[in-house]
Amino acid sequence: MTDACVTFMLDCLKTLYVSHIDVLEDVKEKVEQLFRDLTISKCLINDYTKKSSMSSIESEFVKQVRDLVYRSEDVIDKYVHEASMDTMIPFSKERRLKILKSEIESIKREAKQLYEILYNFESMPVGEGRGGSKHIEKALILEEGEDSMVGFEDEKMKVITLLKEGSNELEVVSVVGMPGLGKTTLAKMVFCDSDFSKAFEFRAWVHVSESYTRREILLTILENFMEVTQEMYNMTDTNLGKKLYQCLMNGKYFIVMDNVWSVEVWDNLVSIFPRNVKHSRILLITRVSNVAKHANPKREPQRLRLLNSEESWILLRMKALGSLCPKHLERHGKSIANKCKGLPLALAIIGGILSEKGTQGYWWQKVDNFVDTYLFLDPQRGMDKVIRQSYSCLPYSLKACFLYFGMFPKGFEISTDELFYLWIAEGFIEQKEGMNLEDIAEEYLEDLINRNLIIVEKRRSNGTVKTCKIHDMLQEFCKKLAEDENFFLEIKCNDEDTFEAFSSTMTDVRRLCISSEIFNFMCLKLLGSHVRSVLFLSPTKMVMEPGHFASVIRAFDLLRVLRVRPISFRSFPGDMDKMIHLKYLVLCGSFKIIPSAISNLWKMQTLIIETSEPILHIKADIRQMSELRHLITNVPTSLPDEVTKPEECYCLTSLQTFAIVTSESCTIELIDSIPNIKKFSICGRLALLVLGKGGFDCLQKLRYLTNLKLMNEVLAPPLCLPEHLQFPPMLNKLTLSNTQLDWEQMSILGRSENLEMLKLKEYAFKGDLWKMKQECFSVLKVLHIVKTDLVQWEASAHHFPQLTCLYLKQCTSLEEVPEGFADIASLDIMELYHTHVKAEDCARKIESQKQKTTHGSGFKLVISSLEQVQSSIASSTTTPA
Repeated sequence: MTDACVTFMLDCLKTLYVSHIDVLEDVKEKVEQLFRDLTISKCLINDYTKKSSMSSIESEFVKQVRDLVYRSEDVIDKYVHEASMDTMIPFSKERRLKILKSEIESIKREAKQLYEILYNFESMPVGEGRGGSKHIEKALILEEGEDSMVGFEDEKMKVITLLKEGSNELEVVSVVGMPGLGKTTLAKMVFCDSDFSKAFEFRAWVHVSESYTRREILLTILENFMEVTQEMYNMTDTNLGKKLYQCLMNGKYFIVMDNVWSVEVWDNLVSIFPRNVKHSRILLITRVSNVAKHANPKREPQRLRLLNSEESWILLRMKALGSLCPKHLERHGKSIANKCKGLPLALAIIGGILSEKGTQGYWWQKVDNFVDTYLFLDPQRGMDKVIRQSYSCLPYSLKACFLYFGMFPKGFEISTDELFYLWIAEGFIEQKEGMNLEDIAEEYLEDLINRNLIIVEKRRSNGTVKTCKIHDMLQEFCKKLAEDENFFLEIKCNDEDTFEAFSSTMTDVRRLCISSEIFNFMCLKLLGSHVRSVLFLSPTKMVMEPGHFASVIRAFDLLRVLRVRPISFRSFPGDMDKMIHLKYLVLCGSFKIIPSAISNLWKMQTLIIETSEPILHIKADIRQMSELRHLITNVPTSLPDEVTKPEECYCLTSLQTFAIVTSESCTIELIDSIPNIKKFSICGRLALLVLGKGGFDCLQKLRYLTNLKLMNEVLAPPLCLPEHLQFPPMLNKLTLSNTQLDWEQMSILGRSENLEMLKLKEYAFKGDLWKMKQECFSVLKVLHIVKTDLVQWEASAHHFPQLTCLYLKQCTSLEEVPEGFADIASLDIMELYHTHVKAEDCARKIESQKQKTTHGSGFKLVISSLEQVQSSIASSTTTPA
């Protein structure tokens, strides 16, 4: 992690300097020289951090560079913060400037010394302090470990079936899964299956280490077939490859390629194997989904699942006791099994530990209380080693993003939007030309998912990830590594005596995640001059007077990230505007007004406000927050008049999300000031957008807008769209709520050439007949209709040629779903909730027709009728006699 940390912090340091060049003018040359010195040192340590393991000396060098970068950032941040305070009199400024110069000089001297040590160390001959010969990981010895696993017999037969199927040419079957899931064990079971393996003349097992060479792989495979002579050892790689190729041409072969880490590794090795040897097979074992898809694009990889609770208990019992479990151990045993969350390696490790403890109840109870600790006790054999292999292979840009998952509570389902906003505020996302930071963050997440390190919990209708989480074992690894490197510290203890121990530790870390009782944390002597991020993640919510939060603001005045969602404030906390380094802020409470002073937070990127009031008034001129990317509220938000008036110099060019603005504040001038907006939500009397100073006609100016929500307030009159209305050209998602439009106006929506998702909620359209005419939603993929008085819907496949998902809810009057939808080849899911029984019958007819054309696969129908819901409620409330 440290290499990523150094790179990120140098980038942040450079940005910090550029942002405050006016304040730092007096020390410009010193700061620039400091930056150059640290950059040189960072370049020297790059080679160390790319290794799968570093010596203790190398690790210490890397740590010292990281600490110097942190110190540099602290010094500059502190000076800028103090310079921004009105109370900074000339004498004080002169004194602070003198201190700043002195501290920069001190850091420069240390950086120079460190550079010289690093340079001399790099120049040392091998053997003089730099360690011995290059470590080469040997091929896996099949006899080591278990050759079978609970719950794997079915998986083994599936893999063997896949290997037997297919063409006569060479084919690749892949097994994919997260670390510790038992992929290698499953491969061993297949490899050692005598009935299957006897069909092959040649068999070989190859473990591809992180530091593999092509020559090493060639020799490993040849050793399985013949005695490797000195003459072979003397051959070039090219001749060795030809030798192996000729050998494999002489008979049907089966090769297990275990631990293949990347597409490049596979491409470097695949040419070794002849393709036209009858019915030869390769079993590819990888943690990376893209490797499996690349090796055989025509076949889906076999994905291993986690064990269920019963299988977990059987495996643990087998490893720990080898037989039946004494009654007095069952309760703790099953509890331990459940805490391993279905991961076979975790169960095997804990089972091995318990086997050494015998049947003493005391030890089983102790292990039950500290499962995570025991799993990571032995760094050479435990979970740490297995997960660290995946971690070491991550590019530096992903390492911090991965460790960040450790900050959230176990099992926490993380919104990807929130995750992306946090990563950006932390500085983890590297800018790429032609892409915005949010899109790059999405690529990072997809990469972690592809490596089977992160679990997708929910996807949106368009296929993008909506929420995700991390397995408990991987999260524990993140926590341990992060705490070792002062990346973050979790505060979770509720015992006051132990809690005090965190006070001293807090001074060394950059991030805090508070999952403990908030009141206990607030009672601490808070010292956080180095802390840059504080996430309150306690499941317990509490109401707090703003004044009680003052200690946090004072202690962590250099914060960049502050998330206090569990706390509900009675009013907006005072002095929040003093935290000028804030980039990410989440606040909840009973706010009516956001004060004007909030505009002092000019570095703010993401501002999320949740209030229990029906409307929120922002008094601040948000145009002064020039870096603002996302302004999100849970209720309609009004802006001061000066924001809705034209003023070129205050254009919010960075703003990507604005949700939710009142219709009164959505003026032409406001729209002109947010030219790069992507997500925009408007709520109120939407008729104002058509009349007077409304901005409906200007929406088409928002050429980057992709997601638009229009919500009419409950008692507002029906909306009537202008006939000439043109929606923004990039719009692909539109949500209408309570707009009460006439179905005839659907033709206006049909003009949107890129519209892929349309959500019609709460009588978005009114009327009993929707008769589609010339309009054609040519690229629409998702259609939601929730709560409508529609009775008849006349449409055909022609009107929705690319529809994939149709969702109908509370359409209690709708008597039919157009039968022509059976002809939409792309339609694969239809969901009906609380709809008319006639509509349900139509949906079943469509299902029947689709099954005939798709041979029973590729289409899913979900129906939840009102009668079913009522019956379910009745049965749940009925008390037994």
